[in-house]
Amino acid sequence: HPEDRERALSKWDQAVAQGDGYEMELRCRRHDGEYRWFIAKALPVRDANGLITDWFGTSLDIHDRKSWEQSLAHLAAIVTSSQDAVISFSRDLKIVTWNRAAEKLFGWSAHEALGQTASIYVPPERSAESAQISESLQRGDAIDQLETVRRRKDGSRIDVSLTISPIKVDQEVIGVSVTARDITERKRIEQQREQQSRLLDLSLDAISVWSVAHGIEYWNEGAEKLYGYSAEEATGRSMQDLLKT
Repeated sequence: HPEDRERALSKWDQAVAQGDGYEMELRCRRHDGEYRWFIAKALPVRDANGLITDWFGTSLDIHDRKSWEQSLAHLAAIVTSSQDAVISFSRDLKIVTWNRAAEKLFGWSAHEALGQTASIYVPPERSAESAQISESLQRGDAIDQLETVRRRKDGSRIDVSLTISPIKVDQEVIGVSVTARDITERKRIEQQREQQSRLLDLSLDAISVWSVAHGIEYWNEGAEKLYGYSAEEATGRSMQDLLKT
């Protein structure tokens, strides 16, 4: 390949001059014009006086391996830069990868987490849930956006959304991939809204929330009693049309 030619010839000249072995990865053109990756090796053959009489060389096609390595490197870069915690487990359910987002989310460094089981971050009170997850994975089923609670290194609990997938080769499960997203803030806001809704429902005043784009979005019991429309009848309708303002 033009990009490899100068480096390959320079290294070959150096091997010939020094009488050393030659080895490098380079791309060579096949009969159909396709360039494929090879590992080229050459060793000098010497006579009884130590003089080089021949060179014995081999070229091994490693194109598929190089493509696989490039794919893995690309995938590793994506996992490393992901904002979500990405964890993978071996067949015996030991942690084999733990990205930077997992370090930030759970508090354990990759050095501390690798080789551990999921029990490092699964709270004891969630053991039954873990058993159900294991059963699903053994059947080869994936689990999408499971909202649950996990434990940090300092013992605190966090709300997470999990996507869990079996890693298969020829239909055989050889590991597990887990993606965890922190939803603690979202859960807090949802709980706050639920509390506010309960308080508003207790109010004797008619309280409604509406927008130009979506119409009526909230309609409490006070509004039902005052105007006569149920929340189901009012939701989504225009305030002007409903109340003939």
